[in-house]
Amino acid sequence: MLTYNMDVTPESVWKRTTPSEAELAQPYYCTEAGVFYAQQHFSTARTDKESYILFYTLRGAGLIEQGESHVVLSTGQALLLNCRTPQSYCTAPGQSCWHHYWVHLDGAGVVAMEPLLLPGKKLTPVQLTGVKMQELFETILGQMERGNVDSMVQIGLALHGMLALCAQSSLAEAETTSARQVICDLCPLFLGQPA
Repeated sequence: MLTYNMDVTPESVWKRTTPSEAELAQPYYCTEAGVFYAQQHFSTARTDKESYILFYTLRGAGLIEQGESHVVLSTGQALLLNCRTPQSYCTAPGQSCWHHYWVHLDGAGVVAMEPLLLPGKKLTPVQLTGVKMQELFETILGQMERGNVDSMVQIGLALHGMLALCAQSSLAEAETTSARQVICDLCPLFLGQPA
């Protein structure tokens, strides 16, 4: 079941495609993608969909909820969500907009990335810097209507690149957190205090 309120401005883009057998055999493929200039009352809730969705916030913030997890996805943050269990997302309360890119994607490569980007099945936003993610989304949107072998390859590479950026950010954050904990554990030793 799907319910939604498409409170988006006219410049929003929503593209759909039906993947070929060759595309379905790839490690990464997409079925829909877009950029939504969502306003205050934008919302979507669904019970299930056979895919993942990757969000990337350009401006404002979105609220994403699934099971016990709920996160606010702020500017510059990305999030992978497995749509096979009930979920909802909307413009975050108190925000006037949620301008975001999104793509429904699937394939063995996405499944392999899930434990890293959804640790313990918990929604985990990642902070990204620079414009690379936006460029990759624009590549996908530009290639979706072409429907040839080259576009299939370009979309697969872009999807892989997007998930790789998320994974690199997630791993860097984990290393920073881990290093911070080691330093905190060592600080009492340097200060001559018991640990």
